[in-house]
Amino acid sequence: MVFEPTRKKCIVSSEFPLFKIDEATVKFVDHFKYFGHFITNDMSDDRDTQREVQNMFTRTNILIRRFHKCSFFVKLKLFKAYCLCLYDVALWSHFKAGSLLKLQFCYHNCIKLYFLIQT
Repeated sequence: MVFEPTRKKCIVSSEFPLFKIDEATVKFVDHFKYFGHFITNDMSDDRDTQREVQNMFTRTNILIRRFHKCSFFVKLKLFKAYCLCLYDVALWSHFKAGSLLKLQFCYHNCIKLYFLIQT
């Protein structure tokens, strides 16, 4: 992946020649998933926070569908085990405040959905 320099005056060229490895052309991308963590060419973690929001909603919906009749304490254990596995959060260093607010909003919504739904 080619990263843009932080100082714009250091940009030599905005286009690069094609790279080939054994007749295969290497693609230029603006983001790449590496060990579950999104790396972007602008070194921002916003895409990874977006991925984590989607994963939390997905996991919460699965728990709601499968364990909606369990007791509060069982639900609490399940939620902690499956929805709070944020192993790559420690890698986040450059993100917009809005991305973090979306994650916080998602967390609160997931708690409300999971613990307040009674069937």
